[in-house]
Parts: sequence; structure tokens; C-alpha cells
Amino acid sequence: TLAPTTAFWDTSEYIAAAKVLGIPHPPGNPLFVILAHTWGLLPLAGEYAKRINLFAAFTSAASAALWFLIAERWLRTIVPVRWGRLLAAAAGTLVSATSWTIWNQSAVNEKVYTVSLLSMALVTWLAVHWGDDEPGPHRDRWGFRRSHRSEISWTSISATCLTTSRSIAARGPFCFTSSQSRTPV
Repeated sequence: TLAPTTAFWDTSEYIAAAKVLGIPHPPGNPLFVILAHTWGLLPLAGEYAKRINLFAAFTSAASAALWFLIAERWLRTIVPVRWGRLLAAAAGTLVSATSWTIWNQSAVNEKVYTVSLLSMALVTWLAVHWGDDEPGPHRDRWGFRRSHRSEISWTSISATCLTTSRSIAARGPFCFTSSQSRTPV
């Protein structure tokens, strides 16, 4: 169901902005413009609009894959049987990825929402990975990666602050600290 060309509303504007590295209407979404422009340079499809629509489908699929990994990890303590956990995570991810909002507004044609979904999934996955790691410098690196990625995510859609705030709150007021000291860096 990938759109072969552009569609009404913001889609045409964002495809044009990505092609010329322009600035679409506020807030501008520079992360999307840069990523879509780079993707548009790849010889994946004939028309530029179709390549950008394919970018939206790819980022939607990548976010679904990350949500699957997150769901599988969170279900480890609830569902001890591996196949049951994988089945539950796959079912939840499938329902989410094929919901009307995701499918119609994101995966069919270009919208900036898929980059935001991927950003939110990546920040959440980094937070889960950080939480599973042993305390020390290696764990701090995961925290800094998460913080960096969440700051960049805000340049896509400000709704990404929802996962950013939660992932920072998971560690408390010392979210940017070294493992050797408990003072903010």
C-alpha cells in the first residue's frame, strides 16, 4: 500500500523540503529533512517521492522491530516461557504497527511521524539496555547515548519529549553523572 507518488497536505511539502534541504512549515523538522534527503539520494526507486515514501515505510518497520525487542525484554519477568514471550511481543508489535494511525498516517505515505516513532523507540530501547547493564563506565556510555539521541529526537517532533522525560526520570536527578561520583557532571 505504499503511495507511488506524493499526496495532499504536508506530504508534498516535506518531500519537496527533503529534496532541496529546505525548511517546511514550523517546527521545520530538520532531523526528518536531513535523513529523508540522504535516503532520497539512494537509488531505491524511480521517483523521488516514492523513495521518500519508502523511507517512511522503512522507519516505521524499524521502529516496530525496536518495539518488539523492548516488549520481549519487558515480558521476561512476566512470561518465563520464551516462545510465549516472543509470541506476545510479536502480537503486540503487529497490532501496533498495523493500527490505523500508524498505517494510514505514516507507513503509506511520507509523514514525519515515522522518524519520531523510530526516535522514541530508539530512546526507549537505549533506556532498557542501560537499565540492564552493570553499573560502571560502560553503563554511563549507554546513558549518554540515550541522552544524545533524545536531544536529537526533539528536532523531529516535540512529542518525543514524552519518552525522553520518562527515560531520564528512570535514573533520577543524577541522570548525567559519572559512576564514580554522585555529583552531576
